Amino acid sequence: MQEVTEGQNLIGTKQPDIKTVQGYIRAASKIAIAAGHNDPRFLPLATDKVGQRIYVPLLEQVFDSVRKWTPPKRPERQPISFLILTDLAAQVGHATGAELLTAAAIRDAVIIGTFTGSRVSEYAQGQLRAGSKFQSVPFNAASGKQGGNPIAFMFSDFHFYSIERIELSPPAASKARYLQIRFRYCKGTARTFAYRLFSAMPSFPLCPVQAALRVIRRWCALQPGANTPLFCYFLAKQKSSVHFLSAKLVTQALRASAARVYPNPNHIVRQHIGSISSHSLRVFACLCLKTAGWKEDDISHRLRWDSDAVNFYIRQSCSQVDALSASLVSSSCLNGFSKPHTPAVSPKDAVQIS
Repeated sequence: MQEVTEGQNLIGTKQPDIKTVQGYIRAASKIAIAAGHNDPRFLPLATDKVGQRIYVPLLEQVFDSVRKWTPPKRPERQPISFLILTDLAAQVGHATGAELLTAAAIRDAVIIGTFTGSRVSEYAQGQLRAGSKFQSVPFNAASGKQGGNPIAFMFSDFHFYSIERIELSPPAASKARYLQIRFRYCKGTARTFAYRLFSAMPSFPLCPVQAALRVIRRWCALQPGANTPLFCYFLAKQKSSVHFLSAKLVTQALRASAARVYPNPNHIVRQHIGSISSHSLRVFACLCLKTAGWKEDDISHRLRWDSDAVNFYIRQSCSQVDALSASLVSSSCLNGFSKPHTPAVSPKDAVQIS
């Protein structure tokens, strides 16, 4: 066990997590058990008050040290700020074709992720399998029609509505007042295939409805193919190949923006810049709704959490959101209507959106 904790393990990591250490010891003990001996991890014929077996003292001491003194592998996630949002929007140039490039895709992903509290996998790609351009739902009996579809948002997940909440077809969608998003992905099961409704903010540069329309336009212009993720872009120097937004790219953009808007290295955001990631958009949405006066149960339902993560983020963030951000995010979040239906807007028609 000592060798494992010092880095002599498969991943070559010093001070691995307690579960990793216990896994190595469990695997080693199987050799003795297979030879007909008692499990060497536990005191023979000894249990605690609830009937659990008791580790031998040496193992218990090392386990206790691992629990207390192993630093976390990931820093606690921190929220972004309104300044970072506006800075990312300013990075998109006005040159011809700028709306098809990386900075524009990041801007729209950050705006939508902020207002929706989306999980990273809903708008960006994490670790990909060799030869894959985006993460997809496995093909099996349980996945049904979703098998092979991207995990991230697809065209059919976005619906636009008029002020009377009538679904719009192109080209009228450019005047949409509401955006309804279908969230197909969820870590748990209670919030899978949930619908949420968001209001437009006319004349506001960070309007989530306008951001969604730009995403649709970009996807239609780049034509990455049917059943592909919405968040795609061209590289500035390579406009022949379509790329799909990655979590790593979003994280890099958020941290670069934080360095620009908080140039003093002693600013608390700069001191915790390693805690800013693509998941920071979800944390920001959570804190905005809390600051706006939402109850924690309502936040959990709105942002599709099955756990107590809402309480965790509210209590551990090193910086809080301002009243303006809280008001904006809260005012855009409406009580939606959930009904499975065939989208009135087809990918072919979406090309007409001006």
